[in-house]
Amino acid sequence: MDHIIFRNWEEKTYDVVVIGEILIDMISEEYTEDFNCDIYKKYFGGSPANIAMNTKNLGLNSSIISCVGNDGLGVFLLEQMKQRGIDISNVQISENPTSMVLLTKSQGSPIPIFYRGADYQIHLNETIEEIIKKTKIIHFSTWPISKEPSRSAIEKIIEIAKANNTLVAFDPNYHPALWEKEYDSIQYVKEIIKKVDIIKPSEDDARRLFGEGTIEEYLNKYINLGPKLVVMTLGKEGLIASDGKEYIRLSTMADRVADATGAGDAFYSGFYAGIIKGFQIKKAIELGNATSAYKLKYTGAVVDLPKIEEIQRLYNLWGDKTMHVIFLNPQGNFDKKDSYWTEHPDFGGQLVYVKEIACAMAKQGHRVDILTRQIIDEDWPEFADEFDQYDGVENLRIIRIPAGQKEFLQKELLWEYLSEWVDNIINFYQEEGDMPDFVTTHYGDGGIAGAIMYQRTGIPFSFTAHSLGAQKMDKLGVDITNMEEMEKKYHFTKRIMAERIAMANSAINFVSTSQERDEQYTHLTYKGAGDMDNPQKFRVVAPGANTEVFSATKGNKEDKVVAQFIKEMFQRDLDKDRQELPAIIAASRLDPKKNHVGLVKAFAKNKELQQKANLVITLRGIENAFEDYSFVKSHEKEILDGIMEIIDEYQLYGKVSMFSINSQGQLAACYRQLASYNSIFCLTAVHEPFGLAPIEAMSCGLPAVVTKYGGPSEVLYEDGEEYGVLIDPFNSQDIAKGILKVLENYSFYKKQGIQRVKSKYTWDATAANYVKAIEEILENKKDDRNMEIHPYFLDLSNENTIGLDWLEKVYLGGEVNVGV
Repeated sequence: MDHIIFRNWEEKTYDVVVIGEILIDMISEEYTEDFNCDIYKKYFGGSPANIAMNTKNLGLNSSIISCVGNDGLGVFLLEQMKQRGIDISNVQISENPTSMVLLTKSQGSPIPIFYRGADYQIHLNETIEEIIKKTKIIHFSTWPISKEPSRSAIEKIIEIAKANNTLVAFDPNYHPALWEKEYDSIQYVKEIIKKVDIIKPSEDDARRLFGEGTIEEYLNKYINLGPKLVVMTLGKEGLIASDGKEYIRLSTMADRVADATGAGDAFYSGFYAGIIKGFQIKKAIELGNATSAYKLKYTGAVVDLPKIEEIQRLYNLWGDKTMHVIFLNPQGNFDKKDSYWTEHPDFGGQLVYVKEIACAMAKQGHRVDILTRQIIDEDWPEFADEFDQYDGVENLRIIRIPAGQKEFLQKELLWEYLSEWVDNIINFYQEEGDMPDFVTTHYGDGGIAGAIMYQRTGIPFSFTAHSLGAQKMDKLGVDITNMEEMEKKYHFTKRIMAERIAMANSAINFVSTSQERDEQYTHLTYKGAGDMDNPQKFRVVAPGANTEVFSATKGNKEDKVVAQFIKEMFQRDLDKDRQELPAIIAASRLDPKKNHVGLVKAFAKNKELQQKANLVITLRGIENAFEDYSFVKSHEKEILDGIMEIIDEYQLYGKVSMFSINSQGQLAACYRQLASYNSIFCLTAVHEPFGLAPIEAMSCGLPAVVTKYGGPSEVLYEDGEEYGVLIDPFNSQDIAKGILKVLENYSFYKKQGIQRVKSKYTWDATAANYVKAIEEILENKKDDRNMEIHPYFLDLSNENTIGLDWLEKVYLGGEVNVGV
């Protein structure tokens, strides 16, 4: 069912906008079915207004489009909404009296008498049109479509919403008393249903619309009209939902019914909150069901709803499906400031991947911990505390567990401490009295840690390699003559052994692209470990962009500062007559495999490219590379030396700008600013396992020219459709040709890039795919101990070392039964 939800909402301001009646509910003090009572109490009412208030209580950004009378009751309604923080700037004022409904207090569907006045006097204007374009979900009922002028306004609003990827939800609460007798109201309601995405009729609504019938007959009649999802509430019998292919049936969760007024609105509110939070459809429906049950305990259409987490606790939602998932990532580190990201090889895209999936999974209701290594080192003070968190993200902890020496260690030196690290992790959770349900592991070091933890606890784990050691050996040209030298620097024996054990013993291996699976895991080195004959062993789950940060239209506090900074950098580095030209931006960390030198060389050798654009290289922590970079690491200095040699040789001064960008927020702001220059993102890496950086750039409006080697080939091209340009990073002419192609077709590639990210590459979708796979594993647990763990990782005595002869035989000969 999840296909019905639009996920490309990052440019939209409002979560939910409701359109329709705000009115007074006069509800009897006594239970009666015939209005035979003397005392009625005034309550705030109107289904759309109820939803606006409820969704606001649940943490959504809600607004309402409505109309009230210029009278005391209208003032009362407006004050009620203002007190609850609802945007009332689009509530119109009419000389007609405020509408009213007389209701008997009821434990079933309440009986209404309608006194209508101002509610149908809604007029469309330009402000409302713009609001609809910026809204994720619009909701309306049959009230505004029952009379003009609001009927025409709703028809136009539906058109605008459908044209702007706004989800259209309709409450088909048909009641003949709302309509002129001569109007074919039933047929008109059916025509409206054909145009919307979601409806939630009650059984009474269906009976009034279709006559007598069974629940199944009603459901099929609604489905045949064409909405993407029908949720039919059945009172004490719960609800049934269907998209025409799948069915969901839920019992009521209400244990006490004080008043049924507004129960359906509470359902809508919880359901919409679930959708906005990124829940799968079934989970969102379950949240709506629980929210309705909570409301039923109280009199009145609107009650002070608790937070989603409290509703979840009260009704034990997803008790066996809300999981405790931990992410094992011993290398690098995590903190709320994303310290050192892109500055150090251990703080690259892998950390972004782990953070974003963990955050998205936590927002979907799961308890999530990121486990990394505690570092007590004056040069790395950010990572000394045991606990940390990301501001604004509930259910997520960063936990730093000590292992080995206290100081920072680069990833190549962590292998011998991983067994101790796992023991300390197990002790930590035993002391808490709550072991995790599932472990996700990242890179070879996380993978072997997961395998050790699985051996000691039986908790299943997944393995996400990010990149595999054999591919790095290939790129470095490792052979029998230099293997010993490469081993001293990169510790390939330990990495390859760890990867083989991790992929063999994991419950599932997550890969970003099918190419990663088909090319990397089939490498001779992993023969007998990758289990390529078992399709259930792999799951292709594409990473995404954090569209709250990387957006073409949604700025942040950095935008103005960064825009001025870029202007100043261009004035410093570029010739005066070139400062408004498009930029070719390289934003990767300084690493040989990112091939910055190849891009600079392509720019240097192409005069046409130099005439049309400048070259921009963002650095982290290097304020002015033209003056001094002597303080950087040796491999970074070597890259910058190469760049400066080309600039000198081809006299590129005044055509190249290099400056420091130090955070994700600044980078996104930089992308947006450079997009206003009609700039291009370029990544000429010799191989890119997936290519998250291009996705983030594309999301900000920068068309992408990217290496054809690795995952980007699937991101930028699918089924004959281009979403960017793929180039050969070893061919200067091909790089220049690709950049020129985008410059000449800029609008096309910019639009293609933005749409590609919106449709496929968001972290909510990535996390949902992870969760789905994990749930399947936990429902069908099996023994995945397919390969013994090499004793080196368990006992560091000399006789347990992993020899170069083993690596030689596995890497060069593909021998399976060597060692482990």
